[in-house]
Amino acid sequence: MIYLVHYLDSKGELSNIRVEAESREEARLFSRIPERRIETVREDLVGRLSQALTPPGPPSKSQAVFMQTLSSSLSTGKTVKSALNGLLKEVEWLKFDKDKFDQCEELADYLRLFRFDDNAILLAQTATKTGKYVEALQKASRYLLDQEKIKSEVSTELKMGITYIVIGTLFFIMVPLFIGSSLEGIQSGAATMFKPNSVTTILIAWGGIITAYWFVPIVALPVVFWYRVIVWRLLRGLPLLRIVHQKNRMDRSVRFVGSYSMLNEVGIVDSDAILAIMQASRGEDAEVYKRMYAQLATSETLGSTFDAQDWPVAVRETMGVFGEVDESEKVKILETLMETLHMEHLHLSRSISKSLSRIGFVMMVSCVLAAIIGFYLPIVGGATGGRF
Repeated sequence: MIYLVHYLDSKGELSNIRVEAESREEARLFSRIPERRIETVREDLVGRLSQALTPPGPPSKSQAVFMQTLSSSLSTGKTVKSALNGLLKEVEWLKFDKDKFDQCEELADYLRLFRFDDNAILLAQTATKTGKYVEALQKASRYLLDQEKIKSEVSTELKMGITYIVIGTLFFIMVPLFIGSSLEGIQSGAATMFKPNSVTTILIAWGGIITAYWFVPIVALPVVFWYRVIVWRLLRGLPLLRIVHQKNRMDRSVRFVGSYSMLNEVGIVDSDAILAIMQASRGEDAEVYKRMYAQLATSETLGSTFDAQDWPVAVRETMGVFGEVDESEKVKILETLMETLHMEHLHLSRSISKSLSRIGFVMMVSCVLAAIIGFYLPIVGGATGGRF
């Protein structure tokens, strides 16, 4: 949910900011505004719609180069704002609201304004706790470059899969729609010359459904989009969606390991680390961390809070014994875990691409076979019988 927090700024004037949270209480907490200065908090439906329609951020490679350059500038001792001011003079591709630039305070605020990757924003938010802005930007840059590498390796398969799905969907709509009406005309005009079968009946019925209820998907799409979180929870166990859900878990794991490793390295306790990551996350990720934080509040160990529904086995097994190893080994363990996650991420991306290709191909072949069996063969049967 998107909430609009109205508050009194440093000049005593009424101002507002948009905050993503699950409740008004969370919105107050995530806004980082002192309670005494907050006037009202209300749900912002317009902001929610605006966020959904916000165009994607800059290309991943451009983001990676920008953050790497920014990290080099920060390593010289410059503040975040001064480093950005110097860098933005040379960057023409980065589009943002210049009026909001002076309102930003932390690195994460600037990256959010630039519509950068969520993982980069999460790491920047973590750097606010640790002060390691250079390391956060370098990790975010490497993450984006790794993502680009994965995309380049599976892009051909993915494009083919999407193409098959699109063509297969069109076949599923157009073939019954046109053939179904033709079959009805043939049956009504020359019933004795036509030998319909069960596939013919299905084609006619499916064509009739499309003709009569074509408006249903148009009406349902906004509703499904509005309640996409609930719909996703109900459908994520389906065969293809299960793989997508696994990929989402992998993405969450990569973001978690990157942020947690920085927080753990400077000695922040697990409960505070999870709270910091939760405050920097949104959507389903924020819900997952909220449950983990609630479990930590009841004196459970961090390793026991990783649910199988939300985390891959590599993370659960590693974090399950993480508290039992020496401090000197923890950095190496997290680095090894990150490498494992990247390998599994690549494997899942390929699995999704191949699954899309198979499903789209089966859809196209099924429609062609249905047209042959339900339309062509009955006509040929009638013709060979001497009545057509």
